[in-house]
Amino acid sequence: MIEYDSKRLSPDYLCRSKFSVITSLHDYMTSNNFTIDMDFAEFFPHLTICQPTKTYELAPPILLMGNQSDQKKLFETHYGNDAFTTGRTPDANLERLAAAGYEDAVENGTFCQECEATVMFPEGPQFVPFLRYMVHYQDPGGRKLIAYAATLLNRTWQ
Repeated sequence: MIEYDSKRLSPDYLCRSKFSVITSLHDYMTSNNFTIDMDFAEFFPHLTICQPTKTYELAPPILLMGNQSDQKKLFETHYGNDAFTTGRTPDANLERLAAAGYEDAVENGTFCQECEATVMFPEGPQFVPFLRYMVHYQDPGGRKLIAYAATLLNRTWQ
């Protein structure tokens, strides 16, 4: 059984030096009324972009995974380059437990949460504390998407 504990946070009160990607992304999105322009490109290496779904039994499918995203670093360390072939992380229970945050971001625009999870890897379960931020936005073509940024809080993973 996976363990998952969390505490909702306001991104406005995060340490700007420790969580620079999350706070900069939040500032950018709120100042642009949740619509992106060319300046959004600077965030891509750090983000996971997902397609909203009608129901949130699982986290939404991944469309793009930035090479510098903490999510990619964490899972590729254990699963290799094929970690995201299904458009999701390889831990189905984590996908189920993470889904509510994505749904909240779609309903309210943003969602920020400090989490502690026991994540299942091939070599066994690992405790992973992290801070995640999700924002529901519109691209220039009118598509509604979700940008996900995370910071792993355990230095072992970074």
